[in-house]
Amino acid sequence: MPRCRKRRAADGSRPGRCSRRTRRTTSGRSASRRRRSRSCSRGCSAGSTREGGAVGRGAKMRQRTDGGRDGAGRRAGGLGRRRFLRLAGRGVMVAGAGALALPALGCGAGAAGAGAAEPPPPVRPPWTPAERARLESPGPGLPIPPHGSSEAALLRRRSRELEAGADLATLERLMRATLAESGGVGLAAPQVGIGVRAILVTLGARSDAPRTIWCVNPRIERRSDELQDDLEGCLSIPELCGLVRRQRALTVVYLDGPDEVSLDVEGFDARIFQHEIDHLDGALYTDRLLGPPAPKDALRPLREELGRRRAAGTVGDVLDPEQVAELWAAVLAPTGETAPGGGS
Repeated sequence: MPRCRKRRAADGSRPGRCSRRTRRTTSGRSASRRRRSRSCSRGCSAGSTREGGAVGRGAKMRQRTDGGRDGAGRRAGGLGRRRFLRLAGRGVMVAGAGALALPALGCGAGAAGAGAAEPPPPVRPPWTPAERARLESPGPGLPIPPHGSSEAALLRRRSRELEAGADLATLERLMRATLAESGGVGLAAPQVGIGVRAILVTLGARSDAPRTIWCVNPRIERRSDELQDDLEGCLSIPELCGLVRRQRALTVVYLDGPDEVSLDVEGFDARIFQHEIDHLDGALYTDRLLGPPAPKDALRPLREELGRRRAAGTVGDVLDPEQVAELWAAVLAPTGETAPGGGS
């Protein structure tokens, strides 16, 4: 804008400034006042970017990156310049200094006194009539029908997944009581006649501080390449035990209430998880036996003898068929016991 040659304009504007510039500035301020007068009573307009206001499509937002001017009234190295950000739509989170979380609705959004959203009610699991009758049992726990009986048909079926937040308090309470009474280290819902994907696993079962966790919709996300052979039994097949090969370490993902948990386990803990998740998929440990099944009473002697041989270095984590036969002969032959057939 060229400077006026007169020392002072006739309308009293600043010296050296043209009166036309003053009139233009005054006109711009008047237009700004008219635009503000069209705002709602709360001071926000349809395109406002105030917190609690709305941002329409194609709206612009002004954002300062700092105070803008230094103590002398000058711009601080250009850092105080305004940036114009074009927002393509509603509900945009603007990154950077002084970012605002912009709600999706109009000036009524974010009003003071608005209550927090209540959590959704628990989801009712889709129990079948037979499952509902079992859960209404007056006993402290639930019966475990043996494999091969008509009540144990769920052991050969894939169990149903459950929704997050499902109300499973009754099932968990009954299964915990059943596991405590049985003396086992794990229990799956199909073992008590409930065809859903829920299990109990006792972590640190061989330690001084075991704890039992409740897992809904468990799945194995990662398996180690290392394998290990060990003895297993099952509450659904109470008369047998056998040698089973499993992965040594796992990463298991499951629901604990509404939260998803990822857990790394190894050794005996990993074996229990694999055994119980097999139940949810309609599989039994007898499907994976390395040799003939043995009587359940031989479980502890076989495990102790296997531990002694590993400590001596005569066998490793994985046994070949000859080593399995020698182990069976060392424990079962002196007592005259023979392994019964069948079991699956």
